[in-house]
Amino acid sequence: MFKRISMLVVLLLCTLGVARTGHAHPASASAISLQADERNVVLEVQLPLDQLAIAAPQLSVTDGSPLAGETLRMTAAYLAQHISVSSGADQPYALSIDQMRTAEREGEPYLLARLSFAAPVATSTYVYKLRADPVLHKVRSHRIYLRKTSSDGQLQDLDVLHFQHDNLLITQVPPGWGKGFGHMLLTGAKHIAEGADHLLFLLCLLISAPLMVQAGRWQPRAGVRESLVRMAAIVTAFTLGHCTTLALSVLTPLQADSRTVEILVAMSVLIAAINLITPLMLLDTLLMAAGFGLIHGVAFASALQGFGFDLNSRLLALAGFNLGIELVQLVLVLAFLPGLIFLSRYALYRYVRFGVGMVAGIVALIWMAQRAFDWPAGMDIGALLPTPELRYGVAMLSMLTGLGIVGLIRQWRQGNELKNYPAE
Repeated sequence: MFKRISMLVVLLLCTLGVARTGHAHPASASAISLQADERNVVLEVQLPLDQLAIAAPQLSVTDGSPLAGETLRMTAAYLAQHISVSSGADQPYALSIDQMRTAEREGEPYLLARLSFAAPVATSTYVYKLRADPVLHKVRSHRIYLRKTSSDGQLQDLDVLHFQHDNLLITQVPPGWGKGFGHMLLTGAKHIAEGADHLLFLLCLLISAPLMVQAGRWQPRAGVRESLVRMAAIVTAFTLGHCTTLALSVLTPLQADSRTVEILVAMSVLIAAINLITPLMLLDTLLMAAGFGLIHGVAFASALQGFGFDLNSRLLALAGFNLGIELVQLVLVLAFLPGLIFLSRYALYRYVRFGVGMVAGIVALIWMAQRAFDWPAGMDIGALLPTPELRYGVAMLSMLTGLGIVGLIRQWRQGNELKNYPAE
C-alpha cells in the first residue's frame, strides 16, 4: 500500500511539474487581451512587426509608417482571415475592426489592433470559440499569449497559443445560480463526450475490470459481484485522480503546457492499451486509473479557461463541470457493464480484449506523433502514404511491432518469474 501511495505522490508531483504559475510576455511574441459581455467579444491584439514581416511580407507594415490605403485594407483582411470568434455551435461572430496602428511596446515595434465581434442573434457569449493564428501559420516557433480582462480591469492568463494549438473554447458562468450550474454541467458532459482519448482510456480500463491476473495472464473473476466492485473501484480511482488536478488547475494560478499534457494523455491510452493486451505487473489497474486520472484532470481544465474571476463562480463552474463529466462516465459504465461481464466468461473475450488493445495502442501512437511533431489535427494520416500498398504495409508492420513488444514483455516477465520463483 505504501509503495502505491508513493507512486501516486510522485506522479502528482510530475503532473504539477508540467504546470507553471503564469505567462510572461517575452519580446517578439504576440499577445491578445479579450473582454466579453453578453453580446460582444472585444480583442486587443499585439503582433510584433519583425515576426509579421516573416509571416506576411506582402503587408509591408513598418514602424512609424501610417496604415492607410492598400496597406490598411490588406492588413485588415489578414487579421480577418487569421482571427475569428464563433459560437459553441460554430456560428461565426460579425467582425468590425475599430482601430489599427503601429507603436512600440517594451522597445519593440508592434501592430496594435482592436477587433470587435458581435454574437449572432439568439446566441450569447457564455460559450464561444476563439481561433487565432496570425504569424503562427508561418512561424511555427511563435507564441500568442492570451489574457482575459474583466469589467473591473483584472487580468487573467488563459492560455498560450502555438502551432497546431491555435484555438480555445472559452466558457463563462451566466447570471443566476441554476442557469449557471446547468450550463457548466452541459459543458462538462459535452467536453468528455467529444474527448475520444479520455473515453478510450476509460474503456481500456473497464474491459480489464471483469478480469484478474493469475500467473501473469488475464483470467475471468469468480463472480459478478467481484466484477462490479472492481469496475466501481476503477471509475472511483479515475474520478478522484482527475478531480484533484482539475480543482488545482481551476482554483490555483497553476497553468499547464497544453502540448505536454495532450502528449501525456495519449501516452496514458497507450499504456492502458498495452496493459489490456498483456497485464503490466508493475502497474496495478487502480493505480493506473488514479495516476493517469491526475493528467486527464489537467486536460479537462482546458475547457474552464475563461469563466468567472470570483471564488463563487469558480466553485460553481467546477461543480457543474465535474458533475457533467461524471454523468457521461456513468452512462458509459452502464452501457458497457452487462456486455463486458457476460463476454468475460467466454473465450471470445480474449479476442475482444486483444483487438481493442491493439486498435487503442495504434491510435494512441498516432495521437502522440500528431501532438509531439505538430502534425495537423485534422490531417489525413493516409495522405502520407499515397498508395494502398504502403498503407497495408505500415498497418501490418504496426501489428507485428505491437506483437513483438507484447512478446518481449511476456518473455521479460516470465524470465523474472523463473528467476524469482525457481522450480523446486
